[in-house]
Amino acid sequence: MEAYLLFIPVLLYILWIRHMSQNGKIPWFKDRSVAVRYNPPKGLGLLQSAFLLDTAVDKFDILPAIIELAQQGYLEVKRTFGGLEFRRIRGTDTSRLSEDQRYLLHGILFPYEVQTFSMDRNDSSQREELREKLDILKIKLDRWAAEAGYFSRRLSESREDFLKKASLGALPILGLILYSLIQNYGEINLIGFLMAGPVFALGLFMLVTSVKKRNLPYGIISLMVLGFGLFFFSHFFAGALHGYGALLSSPQLWAYTLLLYAAAHSYLQVAPYTPKGAEIHYHMLGLRTFIAHVEKDRIDRFLREDPHYLDRLLPYAMFFGYGDSWGELYNELKFELPLWFRE
Repeated sequence: MEAYLLFIPVLLYILWIRHMSQNGKIPWFKDRSVAVRYNPPKGLGLLQSAFLLDTAVDKFDILPAIIELAQQGYLEVKRTFGGLEFRRIRGTDTSRLSEDQRYLLHGILFPYEVQTFSMDRNDSSQREELREKLDILKIKLDRWAAEAGYFSRRLSESREDFLKKASLGALPILGLILYSLIQNYGEINLIGFLMAGPVFALGLFMLVTSVKKRNLPYGIISLMVLGFGLFFFSHFFAGALHGYGALLSSPQLWAYTLLLYAAAHSYLQVAPYTPKGAEIHYHMLGLRTFIAHVEKDRIDRFLREDPHYLDRLLPYAMFFGYGDSWGELYNELKFELPLWFRE
């Protein structure tokens, strides 16, 4: 068969899984514009709002969530030579905190009555422990979103169903790709081929993510992963494909990589939003638009009405990746640093 014809079933597969991944977002997400918002969603904490925006919980969410706790009076932040140190304020009533905030405070930052916490980038055991606790935190937020009516069902259940259907749908296309390889190149190393595609797809996925988050180190790592995938694939097929030029132009490699990338990307888009959950999602998008385009005159007006406006939105600015530019407003608008922050 003509190898380039493989892209026809791959493209049809992409359209199909994209439709599946959007089922929870239609009609609430269809043809809707984003209105600028100037305040966080009412009644929700940062982790809850962030989860309803991107359905993820990662290490980049933790520092903004900690700053939110400091802004609410539960801890102090001190700049040290090694970074930031967080000190628990004793005697504070945590009953009004959400479950995820209490877990962050008692389960992650200050377990066993510990009063201080420092983030050490060089501590591998701390990173591993944090990764495990973030998984627990995501489970709590997933359960909360379903019980509170922001999701129609648990996110984990929706994605599990999607993964089963997407995997079954990919099997015939994978068979066509393998058949094309055998037809064009004769005997192949099946294990090598099956392992090389995911590495390529992972590198491509990381590269797209690094561009979206404007994370240069992550982008460099993604290029290294892509290079490793190329080396891995060439180790098994360079002889059959007669060099790297033929390797990079191999339709089978790119069809396989595109298939895996599309499945992974669509998997992360699955979210069983209700209209209530979609409303918060769009609220956060509107808030991100405002924070990204800092309007000093408007912020100055808000500060006259609420002197703590900069403090309240600082965690969200950090979450969206604009913490530095938002922090500069304290100097530019001649506002003192928050009381909970100590040099």
